Amino acid sequence: QKFGQPELQQDETDLYPLLDEALQLLGLEFSGGIELEKDYDPSIPPIEADGSAIRQVILNLLRNACQAGATNLKIRTRVEYGNALLHSGQSRVMRLDVIDDGQGVPESLRSLLFLPLVTGRRDGTGLGLSICYGIIHKMGGEITVTSALDVGTTFQIRIPVKSEVTVGMPETVPTATGHPLGN
Repeated sequence: QKFGQPELQQDETDLYPLLDEALQLLGLEFSGGIELEKDYDPSIPPIEADGSAIRQVILNLLRNACQAGATNLKIRTRVEYGNALLHSGQSRVMRLDVIDDGQGVPESLRSLLFLPLVTGRRDGTGLGLSICYGIIHKMGGEITVTSALDVGTTFQIRIPVKSEVTVGMPETVPTATGHPLGN
């Protein structure tokens, strides 16, 4: 483990309770004036991840949005196939979008946003997004940002989903003739 990189305890994790917990915590911190929309893909299976670390990432992204003046937040989940993140034995990734209508990220900061000590706020430390980046990359994923000034920002997180292993299936499947190769 390198200095500044979190130690993760990755287990099979159901994403949706973590998202709901982060939204509840955000509601306690920023009461009133924020519209929340959830657009969840029900087909996403549990992912191999550190649940508390994922919650920390989501909460940080939501807090940043509120601190940037967002009044509308949307969390969207999807499954993607054929992504460049995939390794042998993987066929899909979970994509999590955090979308806001805040002030946006200045173009001059976008390419530096995930570096330590880079911030667009006077009271910001510049550590939150750097920590998020480290957490997601340690899980084999990626985090990206798109933003437009006075329109809003979208953070996309992609984490590989382990392929499901079917227990008890034969290695060869007989064809109509009863032979594995159809002969």
